[in-house]
Amino acid sequence: NDSGGARIQEGVQSLGGYAEIFLRNTLASGVVPQLSAILGPCAGGAVYSPAITDFVIMVKETSHMFVTGPNVIKEVTKEDVTFEDVPGFLPGTEQEWGGIIRHGAKLLYAYCEATVPKLTVVVRKAYGGAYDVMSSKHIRGDYNVAWPQAELAVMGAEGAVNIIYRKELEQSKNAAAARAKYVAEYNEKFANPYVAAALGYLDDVIEPQETRPRLIRALFALRNKRQSLPPKKHGLIPL
Repeated sequence: NDSGGARIQEGVQSLGGYAEIFLRNTLASGVVPQLSAILGPCAGGAVYSPAITDFVIMVKETSHMFVTGPNVIKEVTKEDVTFEDVPGFLPGTEQEWGGIIRHGAKLLYAYCEATVPKLTVVVRKAYGGAYDVMSSKHIRGDYNVAWPQAELAVMGAEGAVNIIYRKELEQSKNAAAARAKYVAEYNEKFANPYVAAALGYLDDVIEPQETRPRLIRALFALRNKRQSLPPKKHGLIPL
């Protein structure tokens, strides 16, 4: 591993690629030995693959692992259906030392390994590695839908614009107007549910009032779900 994380310009497709690797890491856990070498930065969603492997080797002073980034629910269903509104994992030194990567990897592992029906509703934000972890289609989510106002992207528009258009903003005579233009363009192109739906990462984009009946129908369709895991004594969840 030697990566700055997902490319913002690739949007939800880059996140999907990460999640499919995470699923394979989880299914292979306890089946074959998995080793990771961190030879430089390992940022954002990229951290969750080595976090699941059995051994992680890092280069002193060169390697770095870090992340970047209930009443509405009771009316729809019980607390064990996934409702998603996450702007990403909270970044910061305190969080890193507190084990945010390990704790995020536990959640990811649990979703990957679960064989029960998995239904996910993205109600607003689904950014970065948090999009992958929260029962996304890539880790075998069975029914994934989003409300029209949902935002599925590598990161939020403000932060993304600061990175992608840094030079343009520095050279602009009216930085505020330029920023507003770039934010609007980013939101239109990336921070919406329709790109993910077109790629098959969502089953549908639905109106909020449709949520309960849609989930009921999905659960009925999944009532006889059967899914197996690779034969093994046990996996190695990152505890």
